[in-house]
Amino acid sequence: MTRLELIKKLEEKRGSRVICYVTGDRQTFPPNQNIPGISTRIATEPQQIFYEHLRKMGRVKKIDLVLYTRGGDTNAPWPFVNLIREYCEEFAVLIPFRSHSAGTMIALGANEIVMTEISELSPIDPTIGGPFNPRLNPQDPATAIGISVEDVVSYIKLAKDGEPKLRDEQSLTRVFEKLTDSVHPLALGNVNRVYNQIRHLAENLLKLHSKDGRKDKEIVDYFCEKLYSHQHSVSRREAESVLGDTIKKAEDVAPELWDLFVDMSNELSLNEPFNLKTEIGNNPDKEVILKGAIIESEGMKHTFQSKLKISQQSVIPQGMQLQVPPGQQIPKVIPNLPVNINVDVASIGWIKE
Repeated sequence: MTRLELIKKLEEKRGSRVICYVTGDRQTFPPNQNIPGISTRIATEPQQIFYEHLRKMGRVKKIDLVLYTRGGDTNAPWPFVNLIREYCEEFAVLIPFRSHSAGTMIALGANEIVMTEISELSPIDPTIGGPFNPRLNPQDPATAIGISVEDVVSYIKLAKDGEPKLRDEQSLTRVFEKLTDSVHPLALGNVNRVYNQIRHLAENLLKLHSKDGRKDKEIVDYFCEKLYSHQHSVSRREAESVLGDTIKKAEDVAPELWDLFVDMSNELSLNEPFNLKTEIGNNPDKEVILKGAIIESEGMKHTFQSKLKISQQSVIPQGMQLQVPPGQQIPKVIPNLPVNINVDVASIGWIKE
């Protein structure tokens, strides 16, 4: 079926209206190359785009959000979920594969979380960036490292609960002073602020549909503290043990849900690492359009696109002489010589298709 047919089939089976939000986690080769727009995260900017889709859809009984993401801005889930709930009585998140970090927070705000056998949630303890974060690499002093909220919390817990257990105020003060020797106090203040913010937001997202405050606190403790690793993947079975009846098995809609995700994944080339050298080949210049995210419903589609201008030029080793016929210039790309590749951004942003 076409993507539109898959969306309609999902709507028919679920008695809902469907909006899809797929963010990109495409890899690069070699790894860690900074290619603008190729990898995207949940952010506050697409909220206006969702508003367009919801206005066109109108107020309905039930909205299903098909979501794939590796995470993003922790400030985005609260306004995002509240906006969707303005247009429906029931809100469900359908997870074909991954819904990590900020994606898990969005799921906590839903009446139903529909998961396939391969679906994943994750912890919601964020890594904090900021101007006061440590810069520990002498080779790259301009780059600050992220601070994991749980790393800071665990350090303090280690001092209090490890062996030997520190109880007197003087010992705990020395432990904290040791921490501030490596991490700026304002960065630690930011960690504490975000830690409290995440717990508060998670509890409020659960309150949108839950009446059991005690159970909500247990859920927040689980996703904020008890998983120990931000890389831990919460399977459907594990999620069901924590969230109970909120978790629904996707068996009835699994074929359409999975085919829909695969089709969007193929459009974003998520399974094909982006290789600059392969992309430009032997061309001195090339213009490339990359897609990094999709927001789509039955009547509308937006994609996050970056238009890049890639150029390369051979590096002529010192002492090498080239003979060029009169009237001709040295070619930018000379076979068998190393090259420098530059990437310039011509445009980047959301496009309505």
